Amino acid sequence: MAWALIIAGFLSLLTGSYLDNIRGILLPVLTRVFSLTYSQTSLFLVIGNFASVCFTFLLIAIIQRWNERYILTAISTGAFLTVLFSMKVHSYGYLLILAILLGGLISLFGAMSNLLVIEGSDLKTRAKLLCGLHSMYGLGSLMAPAIAGTILDSGADWQEPIRLLLPVLAIIISWTFFFLRVPQKKQEIVRQSSS
Repeated sequence: MAWALIIAGFLSLLTGSYLDNIRGILLPVLTRVFSLTYSQTSLFLVIGNFASVCFTFLLIAIIQRWNERYILTAISTGAFLTVLFSMKVHSYGYLLILAILLGGLISLFGAMSNLLVIEGSDLKTRAKLLCGLHSMYGLGSLMAPAIAGTILDSGADWQEPIRLLLPVLAIIISWTFFFLRVPQKKQEIVRQSSS
């Protein structure tokens, strides 16, 4: 088994789950901060969820050309930049761009987590590892509202619960760069399909 792939998969789903579930607690805050109607605020989720579907189809095309290490590095770096972008969001238009980016990242982290665990596990342990992997979504679902609520109750701005992901994303990027190795047979398959 390739534990580096499995750990990367678990971290990815935990991150995607946190991003997904943080949006719910941010909705009333965004409505107040940006003086939005409920329809405008719901568009934040609608656009994000639509982007999620589109980004998943994009991943299907990319997975044929790049290996998991490159893809996870790109996703994590994109997430890092998205968190930095969130600090500059001060208008509704930029908020909708953030919705697209968050929605896409949620699905990319989710899909990649499954691919990483499948690639890193053997048939004997795969089912158990996939069950464990999906418990990470539950953990992120518990953590996001609890952490975000506590941060927002302390008087912090709405971006602070998102900013909290910067160190986690730095860990994922570092892990991917230093420890993640794709098995040689997978690299050959990727090379052949992109030729």
